[in-house]
Amino acid sequence: MGKTPASLKAHITRLEMTAPPKASMPVPVNIQTAIMRTPEIPLPFYRYLYRQVGARWQWVDRLRMSDEQLAETLNDKRNNISVLYVNGAPAGFYEYFCEDEDMIETQPFRPDRTCARSRHRQMVPAAGALCHLVAQS
Repeated sequence: MGKTPASLKAHITRLEMTAPPKASMPVPVNIQTAIMRTPEIPLPFYRYLYRQVGARWQWVDRLRMSDEQLAETLNDKRNNISVLYVNGAPAGFYEYFCEDEDMIETQPFRPDRTCARSRHRQMVPAAGALCHLVAQS
């Protein structure tokens, strides 16, 4: 018999945004940063980012998908992925799914298919970055 897996305590956070933020975050000084939308992200690169960002929180859903399942999910026109680069190296990412004009579903917060949701009239990637971007330490 194998070991019994340890149970994990889950914490689910919900977010509702009814308007874009009134102020933006200050730009860091002395480092070069860029957030780039990645519409056709290569699967190995996506898995690398997913592991780097999600390992601490034990994200496994996307790692368990076959190449075909993951490609279908990531290439859905409603799915949006952006990557943070710091001094030329990938440092994090965020992902959201546009359900309709008024609703987006954030992807990284899906440990058990329970979703955090943001509601606002305009899709504001910068607002998503504030909530969902997790940089490597």
